[in-house]
Amino acid sequence: MRIRFPVSLNTKGFASIVTLLVLFGVTALTVHTIMNTKMNMTSAENYRHRIQSFYAADGVMTLLAQEMIDTAENVYLKDAIFVENVGLTVQGGHGYCKYNNTDTIYGAGKTLSGTKDQITFIYQKFNGDVDISFRMVSLSKVNRDPLCGIMIRKSLSDNSGNVAVIRPYMSSNPVSMRVRRTAAAATVDVTEKPFGYNNWIRLKKSGKTFISYRSDDGSVWKVVGTDTVTMGEETYAGIIIGSGSTDVKSTAIVSDLRGMVRRSYSDSLTFTFSDNTHINYTINELGQDLFSMSTEAFKLKANGEKNYVSNLGQQLSRKRNRQFISTSIDSAYVPVTFYDYRADNSNPEFNVYHTSAKGMKNMVQKTLDADRKPVPSAFSSSEQPRSCFLYCYSGYGNTWYSFPASKRINQITSNIFDSSCQMYCVKSHLPGYPNQTVKSWWFSDSLKLWFRPSDAPGAEFDPYTGRWSNLKNRPRSSGGVAADEWVGQNYNKYGQYATIVIYDSLKFREKPSGSGIFVFGDSLYSTTVDTQYYVFGCSDSKSKYKFMPLKRKGFGFDPTFYYAPSSYCSSVENFSFSMEMHKLFTYKPGQIFTFKGDDDVWVFINNRLVIDLGGIHNELTATVNLDTLGLKEGEMYWFDFFYCERFVSESNIYITTNMQMFVPPQSNKRSWKRDYGDLD
Repeated sequence: MRIRFPVSLNTKGFASIVTLLVLFGVTALTVHTIMNTKMNMTSAENYRHRIQSFYAADGVMTLLAQEMIDTAENVYLKDAIFVENVGLTVQGGHGYCKYNNTDTIYGAGKTLSGTKDQITFIYQKFNGDVDISFRMVSLSKVNRDPLCGIMIRKSLSDNSGNVAVIRPYMSSNPVSMRVRRTAAAATVDVTEKPFGYNNWIRLKKSGKTFISYRSDDGSVWKVVGTDTVTMGEETYAGIIIGSGSTDVKSTAIVSDLRGMVRRSYSDSLTFTFSDNTHINYTINELGQDLFSMSTEAFKLKANGEKNYVSNLGQQLSRKRNRQFISTSIDSAYVPVTFYDYRADNSNPEFNVYHTSAKGMKNMVQKTLDADRKPVPSAFSSSEQPRSCFLYCYSGYGNTWYSFPASKRINQITSNIFDSSCQMYCVKSHLPGYPNQTVKSWWFSDSLKLWFRPSDAPGAEFDPYTGRWSNLKNRPRSSGGVAADEWVGQNYNKYGQYATIVIYDSLKFREKPSGSGIFVFGDSLYSTTVDTQYYVFGCSDSKSKYKFMPLKRKGFGFDPTFYYAPSSYCSSVENFSFSMEMHKLFTYKPGQIFTFKGDDDVWVFINNRLVIDLGGIHNELTATVNLDTLGLKEGEMYWFDFFYCERFVSESNIYITTNMQMFVPPQSNKRSWKRDYGDLD
């Protein structure tokens, strides 16, 4: 037996395959004996070889799937996309964001013309035909008009023959097709009329024929140009970017890249004990936790020649708990970032209680900051800012922040009813009460920290991935670190703003299946909630189930300052957290987003505040109709969602939307029925 699997191969799974093949060998003998009475030896051998080959290919694919479930893909998969700075000394690069399926390409170089190129080339090596397309999301301009496109080249030399479809920076210039038919020849424009400017572009090679396309939606394609160029079977193809300058870089973001595999692995093995059944196998990474696997089965003849028998193919998608969905098409996991706050009153303003039943408007400004985070509103009594206490205790004319500590203490000596806030500013609701002499920092502007890791001045947030850089794993008191929890470099678990960052996802379900309407949460307060997010225990509330996605994570079971688990909810598992979600989506008429629940919720679309439910409040409902936002059909926009849970009594969330912000797991394409047609 010749085996060339990686060292990390699951030996238990492999043993199962071997056992299966051996058992089948016994069965095959029985079948062989029976069949000899009904058909000739050639037909019987053909049948036996096909069944043996199927089981071998099927067993290998089962083992590969187990390896993927065990998150061992990094042992197999190797980068299949490379960067070449053609004719340049300035280095470009490429990055891929799995969470929204976008590729970022940056590089320099003058526009394509003359006999030599200056471009950054993100490529793969192909044998045979090529068909690549993508949608342009953005293209940055520095000091000259940049370009981005798709190119197929004979070689990586700067004077190589090539064909390209170009999507320019400005709409005043059309999508065009440019060709250098032989090495060192002049580059010519072969664009056909009518001209057009579109975000989708595509380049296809079929033998010697090259066709370029443009599209508004990635489905209906219009020809940009055609040409015949002799390149041979082996070519280099991928995405190009040029900044218009040899020393200044531009950046392009593209989505829905088709025709290129980002990581891949291919190998083979031979089962000598199974009549020399030879299996070729390939794993391709198609996207976020999405893999394509294929196997080909051969019988080796005495002279070493491979006789093709059959093949299998399957796509697998990993879900939240590191397992796979291979048949379900009615749910999808959307990445989110959680911030777990200490709920023992060490985060002063985060745990402030108030009696607003309608939520507080204008706690945040109407647009986000550079990190796509909410910005606290400036203090103004007319705007009812994020905490009414600031106004109640301001002294009517002075801001709380202008008072010294002694003055702040004097300002909270009595309960005050404020007509503009429509609430009592009750001193017993203040954090730290009755120890006011120590807690002079009560009203620090902590909202700006609710979606940032504490004590992490060097951390940077990437909304494309939803992750922070320059964090470290949380140290455990018992030693070691928490593998899936992150904190700032200066983290102190006893600190006033101690925060733990946890990356996870929400499971949206399509209801009813095929409707295009996706929901998350418990809408009817029934027993049908997803227990991976909900906890049972608060029987005196409308819902016995509480949204506690961080149960047994982070700070664990910390209750709020006001209620301990034994006196209020029998299972208070990690109240006090915030959550954010960032997604690029394509707008189509008729899209709606609805939220129902508590506490603070802010939704921004196209960097515009469209749902404003600030404050600690009872369950509220808000809906935004995207048709009213002035969006352009087919264009991509940011969706930014922010959620806070800040008080014990309720923790509810229910989201309904038909926005296609995610791709459901791929359906099973594996032939489990062992159906190969006429086995003879």
